[in-house]
Order: sequence, then C-alpha cells, then structure tokens
Amino acid sequence: MVQHLCRNASAREAIALTCGMITMIDDAVGTILDTLEAQGLAQDTVIVFNSDHGDFLGDHGLILKGPMHFQSTIRVPLIWADPANPTPGRTSRLVSSIDLATTILARAGLTPCWGIQGIDLNAGTMRNCVLVEDEGNRVSLGFETAPRLRTLVTERFRMTLYQGEDWGELYDLETDPRRFQICGILKITLPSRMT
Repeated sequence: MVQHLCRNASAREAIALTCGMITMIDDAVGTILDTLEAQGLAQDTVIVFNSDHGDFLGDHGLILKGPMHFQSTIRVPLIWADPANPTPGRTSRLVSSIDLATTILARAGLTPCWGIQGIDLNAGTMRNCVLVEDEGNRVSLGFETAPRLRTLVTERFRMTLYQGEDWGELYDLETDPRRFQICGILKITLPSRMT
C-alpha cells in the first residue's frame, strides 16, 4: 500500500491548506506577542517556536509525512526571540530539537540534569551533524514491514540507513539540494548485533 503518492492537484491543495494553517498560527502568535507587549511582559519573555516535523507537500510526488527523510520533512522552523539579544538574525547551522531543553534551561540559569542530550544553542557550540531517527509505525512506500531508519545530516551530505535492508541512500546537499540525484546506493553489511 503506497498511501503517500499524490498527483499535482493534490499537492497544490495540500500546499494551499498548509499555507492557511501557517497563516492561522502566525495570527495566533501575533496575538500572543501583542498581549505580552500590552501587559508589559515582552522584555521579560523568551519566545521559542518549533515544529516536530515537516510535510512532503508534493516533494518527489509524495504527500503527508513518512519514512523518507527529504528536506521538507526534516528541516523544521525554529524561532528563538530573546530580549537579551534583540538583533534579528538567521542561521542555517545544524540544530536538533533535542537542543531545546538544554538551551531553555541554560537561558533560565538552571543546570540541566545529568545525562540530558542536546547542546546550548546560545553557547556558540556548533554541531557538525544531526541524527534523525524514525521508528515507522505502519507499512508504507513499498516497504514490507514498518520501516525503521536513521539519517545522518551534515552541512554537505545526508545519509539514510534502513533497518533490515542491505542498502541506504547518500545525497550531496551542496550539488543537489533538492535530492533528485542519489550519490550512491550504499551496500551495507551490518554486524548481527545491529540488525
């Protein structure tokens, strides 16, 4: 069963509906910001906005989300607005959602608990890679079982491995940012303890 395939008309409709949802969220965030300003709390409030995943929205003829780690599903918005650093900026550096707890605790002046994952994004520490994990919960996209996959993303490459498969994908994000050209289908032999 391939429930993620879509036609162009379906993709356009999904994009239009998603734009509508984003506008609704943007309006609601604007109301929150206006209320903070009106209450005199804006200068004492850090705003953090994040999403857990993206959507294919027609990329590669797919819709919804699923076990293919294209940019549209793994690059999600993260906004950090802090009155301590009011200068707006934008970065394309690698960050992970697991960094948020550590960063929020550090900003609040609290020590993270022992063993917490993630780095403080405000400490100047840079990641050289991000690991994306997906524990599939349904059979889809031609897989015989619910796929479990791990994707390693660096500034230049994206590599995905699938549990139980002897192949993986490698993309060069610099020369092929839309992921139309696989650099290589990786033939993999994993030790038995990893399968």
